[in-house]
Parts: sequence; structure tokens; C-alpha cells
Amino acid sequence: MATFRYYAHTLPGFGSIAQQEIASKLSAKSTGIRTVGNQNDVVLFEYGGDPQRLLEMRSTEDVFFLVQHLRKVPSDRRGLAYLRKGIRSARYFDVGLRIHKRLCNVNTKRQTTFRVISRRRGHHAYRRIDAQRAIEKGVLQRYNYSWRLVPEGEMIEIWVNLLGTEAIVGLRLSDATMRHRHYKTKHLPASLRPSAAFALAFLSDPEPGDVFLDPMCGAGTILIERALAGRYRLLIGADTDPVAIAAARRNIGPKYKPLGIGQWDAAHSALKAGTIDKIVTNLPFGRQIGSHAENVVLYGEFFTEAQRVLKTGGRMVLLSSERRLIQENLACYPEFDLQERYKVSILGTRALIYAIDRR
Repeated sequence: MATFRYYAHTLPGFGSIAQQEIASKLSAKSTGIRTVGNQNDVVLFEYGGDPQRLLEMRSTEDVFFLVQHLRKVPSDRRGLAYLRKGIRSARYFDVGLRIHKRLCNVNTKRQTTFRVISRRRGHHAYRRIDAQRAIEKGVLQRYNYSWRLVPEGEMIEIWVNLLGTEAIVGLRLSDATMRHRHYKTKHLPASLRPSAAFALAFLSDPEPGDVFLDPMCGAGTILIERALAGRYRLLIGADTDPVAIAAARRNIGPKYKPLGIGQWDAAHSALKAGTIDKIVTNLPFGRQIGSHAENVVLYGEFFTEAQRVLKTGGRMVLLSSERRLIQENLACYPEFDLQERYKVSILGTRALIYAIDRR
């Protein structure tokens, strides 16, 4: 099967984790990451397998066929003509349409409708909407005005990411279920998006024998994403909030057994020492939930309990904006060995993901 170029959108800072999933699941070659300000990362890659597998990615928010990748786009108004001509002459546009038709079940008997979404980072002598209109005109010219531009309800959605002197243009292959998932019917404040929850579970290096713990499970998103990441021995979720426990049970439903969910304090569990293989959790940021002063106590107690229940050779993956508290607590436990750290953004808040092994 021929190799073509694609790209994925992820939450800000999650691009390098998506790269790992792309390499692991698709054996695809990543060709780089671009950032769109604080909106998201763009992960470019080459893939020659079944396009249907692209929709099985879980750390991504959307997946696109790369129609055109223009470099040295002029920052003055000449750039608009450059964009228009670039999309009009894009070599693999029709290949992308065939893949889009296959994945999205497009009715080819109707007139093709489309819309363009444009985003921009950098300084240009024209507006974002001007770049959008240049791409729209290029598409119309390419297909001799047989396509129809619509504000919504389109068959074809085209995105242009104008990043300084680069323009990355793609056909969107995924729909909203890649971002939102069907299972999530109950939401809570500070609840993670599913793609972020999967990224945390993925970094735990899932193994079939895992006894997996989320001691602050909220609506259960991390537990579900770990269940969907592969086989496990046992999933355990806990939270002090009865509303969160009810939401987790509602989202999880009767699936993903063996599973245990209970209302108990993450810092004072009844778990036996050295019985947990993986701990993955979204620690309170001290903004929507709790405060920094409360976190000082909570984080200390959490690390003490994690040191007690996590097996030697186990792994902990933590998401937190409390950088200093994490560093201070790691310094208290030399058996915790920080392996990886990723700078991310969660709803506009800067945070870090920590992958920590227990010696």
C-alpha cells in the first residue's frame, strides 16, 4: 500500500506522546511537531497502512490527510495568492478525497459541499479570514466551481494551519467522537478530556498483568481509557466525593471487569502494601478544586501512600500544575525515579505530566 502524509491535532503539549502512540500502533514515521499557539499541537507523519486504523488513535483529537504542505509562504499579501495556487495544484488532493470518501461514507451522488477552517500563528499582513478565503477560492478553482461552499453541514472539511511561513492544509478524516467518545455521559468540573486521559494511561506502559489504580478517579475517564488501552488484571478507582463515584460508575457501566470503585481517601487506603503495579491520576491543581494550601497537605499524604502501595518496579504517571510540590515530594523519596516529564496545557493552565518509576 502506498505511503501518504497525514497529521493529527492533539491538546497543547501532547504531541510528543501522540508521536509515541503513532509509532507504536501504526509503525508510522513522524516527520515533526508544530504548535498552534496555545490551541493544540500538529503532529505530522507518513503512513502506508489501512487508513481505517487512523481512527483508532486515542491520544489525538482529530486526524487529517495532508493535502498540501507549503513552505516559505510570504508574510505579506502575496502569501494569499501563494496559498490559493498551492491548494489549486495540490498533487494528492484527489487521493485524500478517496480516503475521505471511504472513511466518512460520503454520498457522491450529491453536489460536493465544503467549508474551510483557518488558524494562524505568527505575523502576517493579512487576516486569518483572508487566508481562509484564499483556500476557498483555490478549491473552487480546482474543481471548476462545481463544489459549493457552505457555512455548516459540509461533506468536506478543510483545515489550514498557517504557522509563520508554513501552511499545513488537510482534509479532516475524523469526527467529533474521536475527541469526545461515546462513553462519557457524566461530566465533572476539572474532568480530563479522553485524549489526555489516554495519554496518561499510555505513559504507564500498559501490561496484561497490571493492577491499575486511579486514587482520584473523578468521572472515571482514566480508568476507562486504561481499559481500552489493553488487557489488565484489575482496575481500582477511588474518590472522596460521592458525586464523582456515581459519575464514574455511570460512565463505566457494566464493562471493564474486574473493576473496583470505592469512596475512600487517596491518602489513607485499605490497600495492602506493595500490591499496585501502576498509579495514574490527575492531581488537584488547586484552582477549580481545592487550593494550594490544601494541596501542600494532600500531595505529601499522597506520596506517602503511593510509596507504600506501589510495587518495586511499578510506575506512577501524574498530571499536576503544582510543579514545586511535586519536586519537593520526589526529593523526599529516593526510591521514586523521574523518567519523563512533559509540559502540557489543560484548559489554558500550564501543567506537567510526570512518569515516575519505583526502584
